[in-house]
Amino acid sequence: MKKILCLLAAAVMCASAAFAQENVMKFMGIPMGQTVYKFQAQLVARGMEINNTGNTNSCSRWLNGTFSGEKALIIVYFDANTKKVYRAKAVIARDDRADAKNLKSEFQDMLSIKYKDAKKVEGSHDGYSSTRFEVSELGKIDLYMNDTDRAHNVMLDYWDQTYYEQHLNSRMVDL
Repeated sequence: MKKILCLLAAAVMCASAAFAQENVMKFMGIPMGQTVYKFQAQLVARGMEINNTGNTNSCSRWLNGTFSGEKALIIVYFDANTKKVYRAKAVIARDDRADAKNLKSEFQDMLSIKYKDAKKVEGSHDGYSSTRFEVSELGKIDLYMNDTDRAHNVMLDYWDQTYYEQHLNSRMVDL
């Protein structure tokens, strides 16, 4: 009888863990909400390389690699106290502005297909048009462009709602 109860408890815990993994935003198929160490290890296992020049902020990690077939800088944001990932961004640089606009349009089409039930909100970011995909209660994806002196960047910015709120609550403790 004890074995049956132990097996049942283990099955419930596994099912709960699996459900928790499914109830968060994913970036490159990797669930957010885990520690930055686990999240980063999964990105490195996919061929990403740690970019130490960008890791000057203690609450973000920068990696170089490939995102959706494009060379990209990946920035992972996490809470200083819990070390839980709440946001991840892919930055894809283009030399040509028209090429960047076309790539942004391609990503918008792909996101519209993948997240067909998401609420789409058109807006602007840094003076450029942007699209926000509000993915049910899970979070949001912001798609936008910006320009630097050297490149035109397409940004795909993923936010997990639950872990972002926890991050904000953690920061507000001192207020």
